[in-house]
Amino acid sequence: SRPTAQATQATSPCDCSSSVLEDPAMYQQQQAQPQYETVTLPGDAFPGKQYTFTSSNGQQVSFAVPAGMGPGSSVNVDVGAVAAAPQHQQYAQYAAQQYGAQQQMQPAAAQYAQYTAAVAQQQQQQLAQQQQYAALLAQQQQAAQYAAYQQPAQQQQRGSESVTLPGGAFPGKEYSFAAPDGRTVTFQVPQGMGPGSVLTVSY
Repeated sequence: SRPTAQATQATSPCDCSSSVLEDPAMYQQQQAQPQYETVTLPGDAFPGKQYTFTSSNGQQVSFAVPAGMGPGSSVNVDVGAVAAAPQHQQYAQYAAQQYGAQQQMQPAAAQYAQYTAAVAQQQQQQLAQQQQYAALLAQQQQAAQYAAYQQPAQQQQRGSESVTLPGGAFPGKEYSFAAPDGRTVTFQVPQGMGPGSVLTVSY
């Protein structure tokens, strides 16, 4: 429910019709006297509740229910200040406030953009470091696997055998024998050795 309003205006005890022409300042003073509208509170009214109504001059006026007032009570609401301000001035003030709020938000938006850019750059750097670490770890694992693969082969190559040269041996002649691990080992007779000589062949 909405309150109902009736317009009233404070009057001066003087004869305004004659004083207006004689003293313009008095006319301005009379015009500046507060203007009231009597509002009858609806059934849901209680102290402190806000209401808005349209005054006789077309302005939207808001007021709070005074203490001790309730449904059916009559309240005199001062509408002079609202009537004196044109709607375009109110809109200009509102636009100025909105513009000022936007100007204040621009630095914050710029700082937020810089912060998000810095966070994205840091994340990219961390991702690059993780990729480099993963690549290095993979290389180390491959090197370890290769070393483990080569070690048994190297161990198998290590060995020696004492060979007694047969009767037809002479320096530079090649002989072959079977090593204990099953491999075939080939060697040449060294200089100064011949039949019956004993030499150690490493393999």
